[in-house]
Amino acid sequence: VALAVARARGFATWTRADCHGVDDKNAGAALIDGITCELREAVDAAFSNLPLRAAIIIRGALPCTEEGYGGVWKDVLKLRRPTLDVAVAAADGGLAVLIRRAPRSSSPPPSPAAFDFDTFDQHRVELYGGPSVGTASGRRFVDADSIVAWSVDVYRDVVPSFACADSSLFTASLGISLEGNEDAWDKAALLGCPSRPWLSDALRAHHGRFRAVYVGANKGYGLASLLSALAPSLEVSPATWGVALRRLNARLACGWCRDCLEDEEAYDDDITDTIVVDLVEPLGANVGLLAGCLRDHSFVEKDEIWMKGPATVRLLQMALGRTRGSATFPSLAAGEEVGEVCSEGTCDARQFEGRFEKEPRFEEVRVETLDGIVEDKVDYLSLDVEGQDPLVLDGGMETVKNARLVEFEYHFRGAWAEETLKGRTEQFDSLNFDCYLQGAHGSLWRLTGGCFAEAYEVRRWANVVCVRRDEIAWRDALLKWAV
Repeated sequence: VALAVARARGFATWTRADCHGVDDKNAGAALIDGITCELREAVDAAFSNLPLRAAIIIRGALPCTEEGYGGVWKDVLKLRRPTLDVAVAAADGGLAVLIRRAPRSSSPPPSPAAFDFDTFDQHRVELYGGPSVGTASGRRFVDADSIVAWSVDVYRDVVPSFACADSSLFTASLGISLEGNEDAWDKAALLGCPSRPWLSDALRAHHGRFRAVYVGANKGYGLASLLSALAPSLEVSPATWGVALRRLNARLACGWCRDCLEDEEAYDDDITDTIVVDLVEPLGANVGLLAGCLRDHSFVEKDEIWMKGPATVRLLQMALGRTRGSATFPSLAAGEEVGEVCSEGTCDARQFEGRFEKEPRFEEVRVETLDGIVEDKVDYLSLDVEGQDPLVLDGGMETVKNARLVEFEYHFRGAWAEETLKGRTEQFDSLNFDCYLQGAHGSLWRLTGGCFAEAYEVRRWANVVCVRRDEIAWRDALLKWAV
């Protein structure tokens, strides 16, 4: 069957796949039959090494008992993604075939945790999708011959989200969002404060230990969203974080982008038992706020490390740059988010008028590099450093190269005054990343792969997200929202 599916996909050979990848990276089909790691880990490893048109075949998708073939049926159901077609043949314990295809907007089926085996056995056609046929006894899965024919369907291979969007549509939507004075803040926030539903999709696609770094942690809403998606049992969310900030009398307690009102999708289950996060923040007052919010959420501090359940948080008062050194920052009131470094070593208190707690004060802050403080692989890297993002990226290229998802701000200030978005995304493209400009309502506009257009060089507050192409589950989560 594996050879026949490979030929149906236009290849001459098939191969075997395990937790470490595939034996033959040029094969048209990979067979997974008994593994020691999680199934989705093996699937992601195989797809990252195989050609785009290649298929994966998984044995044991239709067992006769709940634990037949190691309960593979549960793990196959978890593989439902917007960019995968899954069908099962009623042969050899059930052969599931996975083919990458164009994303669609329909929601994946409920988690298999919501089903007992009897329910699965009754409704598996609906859960897996086609191919299936009607019989006198109801619908059933087709045999191996028919699943090979299903694999030939070339229409499935047209992937519009890998193509470039019409940049004129981006310009038009931006113009509409900014015209007139009514709700001017809300309209401008479509770029500066975009909604990010794709992030929870990407986070929920993760498995195993999770490592995150927030550079420019500000008031910590990024951490709150992360913990809400990864470990609901911690009872941390943007809403609860906002309550803690108000107790601490923080300025702009709800966040510059109204973060405390963020509409988080509710999850019941933790998806990891280890979360390690670095919060890098140069302003001493904001570091105090972060510590206060962690304490308010029952985190316990020891040796500058905060811990609760599966989460470990390290608070680092410093700035990051291209090289090590020091910089002068205004000592703004707790909660102020725009803490610029003083230009050319001089500080004019007038440019920060109204943002100090009392009298104007300035503080010397240690500057390190991203590569200097991070020694392990990072899953999610988030930068919010008021225009100095290019400097932080340049000082952390080894960390960036190995990260799964990198998010940074783009605008006209600081180091961006001397750089272009096109040049920076070309760098990410060469590092095997797909990059998107974040638009309204969760939309993502592709910048890499020859898709960059001058319309995207907006020179205003905006946000960019880049995902490694070989991180299949994460990339698929973003493709769902690509224009």
